[in-house]
Amino acid sequence: MDNVYTKPLANRFCASFSKFVYDNNVNIQYTRSIVDDAFEAFFANLVSKYPDYQSYSFNCIGSVGYNFRNVLADKAKQYGMTVGKILRSPIDDLVEYHIKQG
Repeated sequence: MDNVYTKPLANRFCASFSKFVYDNNVNIQYTRSIVDDAFEAFFANLVSKYPDYQSYSFNCIGSVGYNFRNVLADKAKQYGMTVGKILRSPIDDLVEYHIKQG
């Protein structure tokens, strides 16, 4: 509880559990169900509340989205969104962008 409520970078602490789930995917149906339910809540409670959200592509940066990108992409498509980039870290695309610039 202390790591989530009082220490810095709580998002990274929480994300570390998704890596464990991904790496130790013992019961694929069970973990897929948990991840699917979480992404369903994310789209139902947040993404779909934006006006005209379906006219945008869905892009994501971070280990949770990257590790479960297949589930995330399926959920985005169920909500009528096209899927853009799903990256673990923005650095690769930033380097590529700056190389192209010059």
